[in-house]
Amino acid sequence: MNLTALEQATLSRKISQIGVRIKRMEDLLNGQPITTVRFMDALITSAKIASISASKITTEEMNVGTDIYIGSVASGNYIKKSASELRIIQYIGGIPRIVIGDVSGVMVVRVSLPGYNALTDTNPDHFALYSDQDWILIKEFARGDETVVSGGSKTITHNLGYVPLVMVYSKSGDTWSIVDGEDIEVTTTTLKVWLTNGTRFKYYIFYDNQL
Repeated sequence: MNLTALEQATLSRKISQIGVRIKRMEDLLNGQPITTVRFMDALITSAKIASISASKITTEEMNVGTDIYIGSVASGNYIKKSASELRIIQYIGGIPRIVIGDVSGVMVVRVSLPGYNALTDTNPDHFALYSDQDWILIKEFARGDETVVSGGSKTITHNLGYVPLVMVYSKSGDTWSIVDGEDIEVTTTTLKVWLTNGTRFKYYIFYDNQL
């Protein structure tokens, strides 16, 4: 095939450009730091990269073969996502403090108190949040401030369908005190309060099932 001088020059320039792009891709795959790489007139559908370090990566989807680390591993403050483990772990001071995902076959959310390992510790007292067991959620459903005739009672409807955790305080003079269980009746639909002292009470109903 005979090419004109112009065609030869154009082909030579394109071959040179392709060579530059290939060299840049090789540098990237070898973990060499480069500022910017642009791939023009080329479609890359799949690339396997052993290691990459960048201040920003923008992509619609990324599949990672081993681990992702966000933050400084050397400082001990970072987030780890492992492809082999269905969980995300945040390390603070080198200790796993937040775990979201699989731990021993159970999907959990854990936030440990300072100094405790959220991956291995199983003492609920060492956690700010420990979803392995049905602990109190402390999520409020309703509250109110009521008055009754001295020695009387009042019924509040909640209709939760189960017996919720409740707290009731009564006022006598200038003092508030918690109302004990003998003066409270809780069913799957109502809370009933009797007052032997005072005529005013405040109640709190939580979403937690106390039975």
